[in-house]
Amino acid sequence: YQNQKVNIIPVKIHDSLGRRSLYNVLCAIAYASKSHVNIINASFGFYWDDVNSTPLLLGEFIKQYLTQKGILMIAAAGNAEEYDDTFAVNHHLVNASLLRNLDFHPFYPASFAGKTGFDNVVAVTTCEIPIYNKVSPFQNYSANYVDAAVNCDLTFNRFNQPLISEEFGFYDPLDRLISGGGRLIIAGSSYSTPIITGKIAAYYNTLTNGMVGTGTPNQIDKNELFRRMQVQGLINLATLNLPSQIKGGKYAVRTP
Repeated sequence: YQNQKVNIIPVKIHDSLGRRSLYNVLCAIAYASKSHVNIINASFGFYWDDVNSTPLLLGEFIKQYLTQKGILMIAAAGNAEEYDDTFAVNHHLVNASLLRNLDFHPFYPASFAGKTGFDNVVAVTTCEIPIYNKVSPFQNYSANYVDAAVNCDLTFNRFNQPLISEEFGFYDPLDRLISGGGRLIIAGSSYSTPIITGKIAAYYNTLTNGMVGTGTPNQIDKNELFRRMQVQGLINLATLNLPSQIKGGKYAVRTP
């Protein structure tokens, strides 16, 4: 696409039941780094219940194996999780209305995106433009930690909850159908993340020229990266509501 050669290296960190460990994540980061990848799509993460500290070991691995080598990590901002939300409210006194705000309920590795020294980490969520002009009520946001959103294909009633009913989703990219007819709908920040990853990969040389060198690579300048994405038409800037939830109100559409 766009004359940019793209190779994909799948790395497995979950078992057959969807469980993962920090050890598997660290091994995957080291493996990807030593395989000389340019971008890691991190459609995974975990909640961290201390806003005053960070998961140190994970952070050091990202710095050593990714940041210092100019390797991008595109990370899902995270979604509503009943267990984690309940634990945060009951044990860390997080206001229920702030559970989706990463300023109060951190989610890693996405929350590294707002920390000094992690300019190579990009956090992504899902939004809806032009009706709601906001992030999905079931997905995380923060004007300090989330770099971009992907505009959904449609909104739908997820849990039949009248107060928070609208989830922002995408039509299944494989065009699978549901029983009884109709296209399968998928939703979650993990689905928005690879869309941003793919857009960056398709224009990687143009977007990172001069940032990532040889020998001693330069580190990624995230502001310049997004400026170039805007020049290429990959990123749009919203002015209504979204800037209060996303850095600069940056969003992309799903289709190329």
